[in-house]
Amino acid sequence: MSSEIVTKPLIWPLTCPSLPLNITLSNSFFSHLFYKSLGAFQGSTSHKMATSYFLLLSLFLLSSSVSHALSNVEASFIVRRQLLHLHENDELSDNYADNYETNLTFPNPRLKSAYIALEALKKAIYSDPSNFTANWEGPNVCSYNGVFCEKALDDPKIDVVAGIDLNHADIAGYIPPEIGLLTDLALFHINSNRFCGVLPKSFSKLKLLYELDISNNRFVGRFPEPVLLIPDIKFLDLRFNEFEGELPSELFNKSLDAIFLNNNRFTSTIPQNMGSSPASVMVFAYNNLTGCLPSSIGNMTKTLNEFVLINNNLTGCLPAEIGKLEQVYVFDISQNNFVGMLPRTFDGLKNAEHLSIGHNKLTGFVPRNVCSLPNLVNFTFSYNYFNGEEEGCVPPKKDVVLDDENNCIPNRPKQKVADVCNVVISKHVDCKCGSGTHLILPILQQHHLAHHQNLHLNHNLPVLLKLRHQSHNLNLPLQHQSHNPAQPLLPQR
Repeated sequence: MSSEIVTKPLIWPLTCPSLPLNITLSNSFFSHLFYKSLGAFQGSTSHKMATSYFLLLSLFLLSSSVSHALSNVEASFIVRRQLLHLHENDELSDNYADNYETNLTFPNPRLKSAYIALEALKKAIYSDPSNFTANWEGPNVCSYNGVFCEKALDDPKIDVVAGIDLNHADIAGYIPPEIGLLTDLALFHINSNRFCGVLPKSFSKLKLLYELDISNNRFVGRFPEPVLLIPDIKFLDLRFNEFEGELPSELFNKSLDAIFLNNNRFTSTIPQNMGSSPASVMVFAYNNLTGCLPSSIGNMTKTLNEFVLINNNLTGCLPAEIGKLEQVYVFDISQNNFVGMLPRTFDGLKNAEHLSIGHNKLTGFVPRNVCSLPNLVNFTFSYNYFNGEEEGCVPPKKDVVLDDENNCIPNRPKQKVADVCNVVISKHVDCKCGSGTHLILPILQQHHLAHHQNLHLNHNLPVLLKLRHQSHNLNLPLQHQSHNPAQPLLPQR
């Protein structure tokens, strides 16, 4: 059988990197608190779940754990098993549970449905080295390891399965379509396991699902569209899997409060309606997202607290609308290919604590108003092509870590050599986004090149500030101008 498995073509990649850690929320959140809060959400669109623990989640972005890795042959075998199962049962009929024959008796029909789903999940397990599911036998599903029951929202007289927590159980297997029978499920946490394959279509039947955490597994394929059909989901964690392809625009029309997509293989642009999302946390790091950062980000002024885009392939100039994010305290767009100047509007990030724009191709000057943001703890703009810091940036405020190395700043240590700087800052800045082209003439860069060897930036602040003021306020035509300019233009010389 193994030779057949290896040679048979599959539609998904079956290799994956080492599997990093994903932290587990405490059980106090699990059955009672979150299931009750789900009831409070029904009929309310203004309620926001508490977000105090999301910063902690982000801080574990790059941590790692030990797991029994699956070989490619094992992963292929699991995926083939799922394909066969999906072919038989992908579409669950409304009377699927009624037609299921068993000699067991259950307190209510919903617990019978839960039993069917959990039995199918156990059969879909390829490896359970810790015997986590050893007691998944018999009709008392509320006693199963990792299964939590609560009173039904629509009938407080009966118990239903409200939560499943298999976090860090090191289980290998796939998700069977019978999972759609768990229609009372509010939380589904299976992070840090070795589940493979795709999420079945029947996942869309989990209409009460509030939190979905399938991070740190080996799920593959395109963005799991069944998730988009879950009406009131608030927490979505898909990180450290092998999802690929485009980010669906529908994702940002959901009422999600936290979206973790980092460490996958998404390759699309970021949809223009990103700013429609009410999310307080967005982490898209370590993918291959391209294109420009949508200006609609400015619509998240009252909601966005953390925004992390580390290590993608985004380009273009930074939209001035970023300055509207007055509630953001973590903003990290490092390790991309952004160009142009830092918008003066960045001083609108009044609550920013950690600001990182390092490892891009940004040029121009770093404004003092950004360096002196009232809550700033760490400001990293290293490995760019900035050619000046306004007076007030250096030395930084007390208790502020400022990293400006590997730029083109006169009289600062650990800077790029002049020849490397000249190649970049002497060129036009291309703010191209989409089909248009938007060029900004390098007035500031030219001025810097003319005086690089014998003038200190601060001696020429009046002239340079005037030039910068022009660069941000003039909107005169160039020969090549975008129909949707991302940044004002400078006049031709």
